[in-house]
Amino acid sequence: MKIKFTIPKYVQKVARILSKEGYDVYLVGGAIRDIVMGKTPHDFDLATNALPDEMLELFPKAVSTGAKFGTVIALVADVEGENKEVEVTTFRSEAEYIDGRWPSKVEFVNDLDKDLGRRDFTINAMALDLSSDLLDGQEVEREWDIHDPFSGITDINMKLIRAVGTPIERFKEDGLRAFKACRLASQLDFEIEEETFSAIKESLPVAKQVSMERVRDEFMKLLLNSPKPSKGIELMRQTGLLNIFLPELLEGYGVEQKLFHAHDVYTHSIRTCDFAEDSVKLAALLHDIAKPRTDMGNGHFYGHDVVGVEMVETIMKRLKFSKSDIERTKLLVKNHMFYYPHSQQESKTGEELSLSQWSDSAVRRFLNR
Repeated sequence: MKIKFTIPKYVQKVARILSKEGYDVYLVGGAIRDIVMGKTPHDFDLATNALPDEMLELFPKAVSTGAKFGTVIALVADVEGENKEVEVTTFRSEAEYIDGRWPSKVEFVNDLDKDLGRRDFTINAMALDLSSDLLDGQEVEREWDIHDPFSGITDINMKLIRAVGTPIERFKEDGLRAFKACRLASQLDFEIEEETFSAIKESLPVAKQVSMERVRDEFMKLLLNSPKPSKGIELMRQTGLLNIFLPELLEGYGVEQKLFHAHDVYTHSIRTCDFAEDSVKLAALLHDIAKPRTDMGNGHFYGHDVVGVEMVETIMKRLKFSKSDIERTKLLVKNHMFYYPHSQQESKTGEELSLSQWSDSAVRRFLNR
């Protein structure tokens, strides 16, 4: 497939340095996916047959912390003089993964397709050849050939998240990939291919090995980058992933709210998240987290805001959030019922409720709490 796109100057600079020394260099990963989908990439990753030591000679200011796995972060200035990071990784194949994250052995290879074959999903396993005379440093739109050995473009057109090769092998290599599949399906509004979906459920023991910090970061990407985060959260429930890091949310599944809401507590919570501003999405998801534990059996959940504060602290500490994030979210959950007429004044008529909405004095009372 040919596609027209403008390669930023700073990315061209890195590619030209490598190409000038005779190395192959390709744009890979999510940037290709975004280009095919008509979106503007924000991160640019390159793959090359240059070895890490050879790259460090060419980019003396590069970050080398991932060099033993073949990855070097090249630092180059953009047109405004601001330093940009470009991740450059040596073509590689990998041996068995022993801890659900790192391979027991990395073998550097000279074969692009072997390198693409170790990647997570077909939509991320495409490449664009930058070993080209077209790289003249000019930011102009040019036509490029997409190398697509695993039919990623077909899956983009079909709106499918499909693992490269054998799905269960990909998920056993890195437990975070299961969470990422749900996040990408939510972010892109795709579906997860059937065999890939089944492999996520089969690989849960590996997913449980992932650190809570990595799970937290992937989950927050889902919340903040999805048009409807509820889609990804529901996929995590269906696959069993949600139970690994947020089992409290599952307690609301099937708990009815007959008096005030059409949906059960779980569905209400994830749909509330869909409509919340980014700054309060997590609080929106957790605002009713304590309802199942305060269920009176008659549609009332007295004190769920107070109990919810304690649960939010437990959840966010588990996920290694900062103290400031925890305190802020607790404050929002604690006060989400403050002067909420439909919950605190059920006996009033519709006209009375309209008169009891937020007034200047009500705002002052809230600020003085």
